[in-house]
Amino acid sequence: MNRFPGMAITVSSIFSGNCYDTSNKTNDANIIMLSIPDWGVMPFAADRDSQQIASETDAFNNVVREECSYAGVKYSDITDISRKASADDTMLAADGLYPSGKMYGLWIDGIYSHVYELLK
Repeated sequence: MNRFPGMAITVSSIFSGNCYDTSNKTNDANIIMLSIPDWGVMPFAADRDSQQIASETDAFNNVVREECSYAGVKYSDITDISRKASADDTMLAADGLYPSGKMYGLWIDGIYSHVYELLK
């Protein structure tokens, strides 16, 4: 079922395979889906179109957010945190592509409340 005409993203492509069993709704409350980070702000992508990467990242994340809502799955947006790397080199690993421990820590801060609720 593609509820987003013109996009190659479907419910089955997001919630498929071993990652998510759509036939078993009993575990939905135990899932937290994270948005994908914007890798277009990383030095690795300096020779690429960062605006296009941001636009495509946002489009994908919007579909995932809506599908999570539809499926009753918690969603946490870490994309805005990843975009802070464009102005803060301490949020990047030495390779210029991957996040540093600092950025991972901010992601954890962002999802902590969801995890805390799951563990109560």
